[in-house]
Amino acid sequence: MQITSNDLKQCKSLIKEGSHSFYAASRLLPKYVRDPAIVLYAFCRIADDVVDKNIGTKDPILDLKNRLNLVYNKKPRDIATDRAFAALVNTYDLPKELPYALIEGLQWDYEGRRFSTLSELYGYCARVASSVGVMM
Repeated sequence: MQITSNDLKQCKSLIKEGSHSFYAASRLLPKYVRDPAIVLYAFCRIADDVVDKNIGTKDPILDLKNRLNLVYNKKPRDIATDRAFAALVNTYDLPKELPYALIEGLQWDYEGRRFSTLSELYGYCARVASSVGVMM
């Protein structure tokens, strides 16, 4: 399973439109790092948008978990980001727990969870930020 040039092009377009600073910074990376990073970040961007905008689904968290399961079962939805992410997962043997942690943090956003201790805030940051850094 390989990332197709068309799927990569669509991921780049998504990042160029929705994550200006990441797109600009990614241009400094060598191609062998840049392309997988763009695919990964595109999937993360889509996941965040699905939760924040809650478009097209009754339960965005369940939808993301289902999408992730399809990716890891090598049967991604017929969407450029999902196909490209599935190829990335396959190529780099990315542990499922990492994108799952991101989705867990997005679920906390969706629930409107508030944090009363620094430890709780660190737990949230580990999920929504550190998980992306570890995947990178």
